[in-house]
Amino acid sequence: MKVKFGQQTLIYPMPSVLVGAVVGGKPNFMT
Repeated sequence: MKVKFGQQTLIYPMPSVLVGAVVGGKPNFMT
């Protein structure tokens, strides 16, 4: 999922940030 998040972040930065923050409770969208 983290691999897809990387590509998704480029296309959908907002959703990825929200999902990463909700899933990990932290800015995991970057990791």
